[in-house]
Amino acid sequence: MSKNVQEGLEHSCWKVRNEAVKALARARAPENAAQLVAVLEDRRRGPWLKRLLGEPRRQVGFIRRNAWKGLENQAVPRACLEILLLEGVTDSYFEVRSQAWLTLKAQIERENFRPDPAGVARLLAVLRRERNFEVLTNALQTLPHLVENGALEELAPRMVGHSIWKVREAFVNCLARCLEMGRIQHEAAARLAKLLQPYGDGFRPVFLLQDRLRALRQVIEQRA
Repeated sequence: MSKNVQEGLEHSCWKVRNEAVKALARARAPENAAQLVAVLEDRRRGPWLKRLLGEPRRQVGFIRRNAWKGLENQAVPRACLEILLLEGVTDSYFEVRSQAWLTLKAQIERENFRPDPAGVARLLAVLRRERNFEVLTNALQTLPHLVENGALEELAPRMVGHSIWKVREAFVNCLARCLEMGRIQHEAAARLAKLLQPYGDGFRPVFLLQDRLRALRQVIEQRA
């Protein structure tokens, strides 16, 4: 890590610190991973004006989001990631929560990390309370790596009836991926697919959700 980046991480201006975090994210190295983790572990309070506006921490939401983004391709010790992950998916800033789910997906796909059953249960508990649709859509991308039949069916009622079609589309994609990965049985996938309505209010000449649902039903029929 260069001296400029090190100095940038301690700069009083959050924009400078943010650029330093982005620089760390561009190169995969143990020391860079450690610095990104240190940014996320920084509990120092922010200036009083920032706290008044709803940002309690010195490392503002943009910085925390970019630190999580930088960890996608870094090798992070399992114990460290387990602690950070629960904080990330419950962060006060929705973009941090959203990116934490994507980073978890990337770490699992790189075979660097997989939560234990207790960790998965905690993540699902957080997901049941999540209200932001962007966070939900990214969490649903990660879900096929975490769940089996029962957990997916437990989440289904809320997802299939969600008021935002993007969440319903993400659930269709999640269900199709779970079926491909053998994470859900054919009968359960068919049962959940019947609950989904293929209508959305996107600004495109075709209903993307309807297309995804049609593709899912084709896979189910082929495996029947």
